[in-house]
Amino acid sequence: RCQKDEDLLSPEIKNVSLAKEWFKKYEGNGDNLDLFKNLNYEWENAEIKETKDGAQLIVVPIAEAKKDESETWEQRLYIYKLNRNGYKALLYEFYPDKDTEDIVSVESNGFNGYIVAWDLKSGFIKSAKFINDVAVENGEVEVLSKDKVNIKNITAKVPQESDDANSSLPV
Repeated sequence: RCQKDEDLLSPEIKNVSLAKEWFKKYEGNGDNLDLFKNLNYEWENAEIKETKDGAQLIVVPIAEAKKDESETWEQRLYIYKLNRNGYKALLYEFYPDKDTEDIVSVESNGFNGYIVAWDLKSGFIKSAKFINDVAVENGEVEVLSKDKVNIKNITAKVPQESDDANSSLPV
């Protein structure tokens, strides 16, 4: 009796494969922002997670092109499963606070720094400053041209204080 190769895959690998297939079509359909062209997605290191409300989420690391080894920022693609065949893709950038004694990764508890959310097609969505995994300020991002500033000096503007301090990004 013959079986398709897909039938032999674990549910996790199959879910990542389906999300990757969807993302390739999404990425190739229409223009993406220049900021996010030619990113190196590490699909082999993708993880399936669950959001606080029980929705499925696939986190894909991105191999960043850092100009200096001391840079500590990270980028990750988050693909949210909306329904049987629907997804939503957002790119998150994580900028740990360099003023703390130990730079805490976003993977551990107690993240301090900024998280910025982007839609690959429409641009900036939201940013927030976090102290010990709690959003304390919301902010905005200003993207400057390469002509005006060296790309490694681009940073998020200082966020304005907000009543919406309990919001969370990304999960």
